[in-house]
Amino acid sequence: MPRRLLATLTLSVGALLWPMQAPAATHFGCHGIRDLAVVAHMDDDLLFMNPDIADTLDAGGCLQVVYLTASDRGEGAPYMLGRERGIRAAYARAAGVRDAWREDVLTLDGRRLARYTLEDRPAIRLVQMRIKDPWLGKGWGSLTPLSQAESVPGAEAESIGPLVERYVRSGLVTVLAALIRDYAPTSVRYMDATIATPYAELCWRCAGDDHPDHIAGARLVRDAMARAPGIYAEIGYLNYPSQERPSNLPSAQAAAKTEVFLAYMRHDYRYCRDPARCAQPAGPEAAWVSRIYYVSHGNTPAALLAQSGGPILLTVDEYSNNASLLADGRIQALGQGPRSADPVTVFRLAAPETGALLRSPDGRILSVLIDAAGGPTAWRPVEGARLTRAPVVTRGPAPWALGMGHDGRLQLSRWDTARRQWAGWRGLPPLPAARADAAIAEDRNQGVLVLATDEAGTLWCAKGGEPLPEGVPAQWHRIRGIRSSGGLAVLQNAAGRMEAYLRDARSGRMMRMTQRRQGAGCGAWGRPEDLGLVYQGRPAILLGPDGHVVVAARERDGGPLWLIRDGRARRLPGAPASDPSLDAVDGELHVVTRQIGPGQDYLVLSRRGGTWRGDIVGRPPPQASGLAPRPRPPTLKTSAPPA
Repeated sequence: MPRRLLATLTLSVGALLWPMQAPAATHFGCHGIRDLAVVAHMDDDLLFMNPDIADTLDAGGCLQVVYLTASDRGEGAPYMLGRERGIRAAYARAAGVRDAWREDVLTLDGRRLARYTLEDRPAIRLVQMRIKDPWLGKGWGSLTPLSQAESVPGAEAESIGPLVERYVRSGLVTVLAALIRDYAPTSVRYMDATIATPYAELCWRCAGDDHPDHIAGARLVRDAMARAPGIYAEIGYLNYPSQERPSNLPSAQAAAKTEVFLAYMRHDYRYCRDPARCAQPAGPEAAWVSRIYYVSHGNTPAALLAQSGGPILLTVDEYSNNASLLADGRIQALGQGPRSADPVTVFRLAAPETGALLRSPDGRILSVLIDAAGGPTAWRPVEGARLTRAPVVTRGPAPWALGMGHDGRLQLSRWDTARRQWAGWRGLPPLPAARADAAIAEDRNQGVLVLATDEAGTLWCAKGGEPLPEGVPAQWHRIRGIRSSGGLAVLQNAAGRMEAYLRDARSGRMMRMTQRRQGAGCGAWGRPEDLGLVYQGRPAILLGPDGHVVVAARERDGGPLWLIRDGRARRLPGAPASDPSLDAVDGELHVVTRQIGPGQDYLVLSRRGGTWRGDIVGRPPPQASGLAPRPRPPTLKTSAPPA
């Protein structure tokens, strides 16, 4: 893409123009936020998940932190209890209240866990599983009880009394799944389950390595979420390897994070031999308090913005957590927007103006305009509900947006052309056990149509028009003849009839349903057509340059990628690791998917007429700074760094 075109999209984006209004306390009295954080040790949450946790507390949300291990390092209950006092002091400091707690026992699946509730802020609770935490060997390069229980069949991990419990792997997963069901979170925050290095080969201060308890705990949480699914957001955090990346927190946030961590440090004699003289973190902790990074699963899709000068990708740069423009092998931050672990959603307005939506870690959706004239814009909140994931939008000069709210209701908003911002979220009628991956399409004459599925696989439709809130659909209508596991996409075709694409619950294959007449609302659907294609994730859909509905979907991680036109599938090149995006301009169709590999690389396929061409757009991962490459075999140490 020409540099001149990219320059026209450079944003002069400052701070928010107004403070975010707190949403109504509609979800469990927690201002729409119920965070469940699960970490291995006391201090992991403070070092690696802040300031996201602090943002939850500042917004009046509820928080429950689960500590898997006693964090005793083989020294037994006295050291464990000191660290527990420290973590309670830190949360009292973060909440700005007295360090006074009420202790009780939480019983789940017959297991007894110690629980502490902050008296002046009872929405903050800390749960201690207290699994013993010595090295089972000389230190790094050996196992711990938690990592042994996670990786060795039949291995048992025992907790420190007085609530003595013994766990094998399945028992740990069962308890964590019970914690998720019991707490009903809107977000589950956990550690990094993606590191493939065997536990016995991990080493301290080696690039890319992490503590075995961090990895084991994250894998257990991942399996627990699979056993206890829900509409909650899932956010993984980079731990020790965050020190290999640049500081990315503003000074005020880093200072606040440091103060909370210091409140903990003064109760941990391994950090502070003399609490009165502990003024700043030292060692790697000094790096961790100025950083926060999210785990990359290598499957973050990019939003595709087709321009006459070439396609532009909008994505979250995984090495800064910022929304970014990606083109010409360069990456450019999309203003001073929020951190995010979610993909960017792009929306089009009257040409040539476009915009983007981004989900912050606390569930707020923020919007920014991309002004082709280069005028100043700012990230602004879409008022009302918080969402569990990035929304989907319709195409057109006054688009609609749809997403799943923290309260379990699908939420609808529309671009307000007069005010040049998104209207506040409005909840659709409750749909029990609704899945989050609903689809939306604009009816050019009669408003908007929403398709959704529930956990039983029933397909539902709601129809609405203007203006909001009166235009919010009045009821859900069941569409019979199909059971679906999601993967929805819907669009009005050139004949004015809705076409829906969805995954059959039994076979996993893509089905197409087309309305028999124009303007049928939620009715008059034809019989499902089996397109013979097994796929995963959410397909992309577009009314192509030739007037035909075009759908792109991936069969599985690593390929193949399929393009469906007129019910016929064609295999495209590439090894997709993400859901695809589609766009078209000047008669040229563009498809983009992320590629498997260590970098954040995207394959952009473009077709004009019958000819396809492909280009890789992306950036390599940054080099680790100041850390040793992994030795083979790893160096064993007799003492471990602070956990």
